[in-house]
Amino acid sequence: MAVDAAETRTLQDRVEAIAAEVDGIVGVWAEPLDGGATVSLNADMVFSMASVVKVPILVELYRQAEAGQIDLAARLPFEQRHLVPGSGVLQDLDFGLTPTVKDLATLMITVSDNAATDMILDLIGLDRLNLTVRELGLTSTTIPMTIRELLYSTVGL
Repeated sequence: MAVDAAETRTLQDRVEAIAAEVDGIVGVWAEPLDGGATVSLNADMVFSMASVVKVPILVELYRQAEAGQIDLAARLPFEQRHLVPGSGVLQDLDFGLTPTVKDLATLMITVSDNAATDMILDLIGLDRLNLTVRELGLTSTTIPMTIRELLYSTVGL
């Protein structure tokens, strides 16, 4: 069901009003899947993806699982080398835990677990992830490093 021009204008006005109250720069791009007018704000600016990066990671994980390259039921040992600062629950659990790949994906998406994310990145590979991002048409999106590398580079480590 296409959104009409009045609804689009109302949504655009609402996005702009919310953004005006934010102490920072807001970027938005929304396009109806069935075509029609877009709603956007600062659409040409480059932003850090932050945890949104976990969505294309999940897409690539499931693409590889569907192709038989990754077994979602495979268990991976959680070790000290997997620790990543920031969000998540794995960092608070004991080493030696062996979650399934599907468990890691669930943690990555539901609680934005950074360690789970990097463990999945180790499986799928950054090069393959970036290729998938291009195939999805996200030509201005690049994922150059793991979550750990991103966080460490942010604070100069």
